[in-house]
Amino acid sequence: MSREGLERLRVLLVARIGAPCEHGEEAGRIEPLRRQLQQALTGIDAYLAADETGSCTTTIGLRERAQDLWNGLERLACAWLDQDTAPVVDNAARVPAQLAPPD
Repeated sequence: MSREGLERLRVLLVARIGAPCEHGEEAGRIEPLRRQLQQALTGIDAYLAADETGSCTTTIGLRERAQDLWNGLERLACAWLDQDTAPVVDNAARVPAQLAPPD
């Protein structure tokens, strides 16, 4: 967990999620995901800032929460990277959470 790694994750995930949508079905799917991503990035950034300054607020619980957020972002990034190397199908470019459950 580092600033450089956080920036790489941010760039990858923001690009994959895509531009903000204000209207239509996609807006209802993408905007909540964009907000969740921003909240996770903010949480990790807050931990890194506190740790860099040697703040006494960097408790074990805060580190664990930041690590959980980090692990979640990495899992999402890996899923999308794996998806990019898989054969192309109709829904291959969609966000995993947007894919319909199998029948």
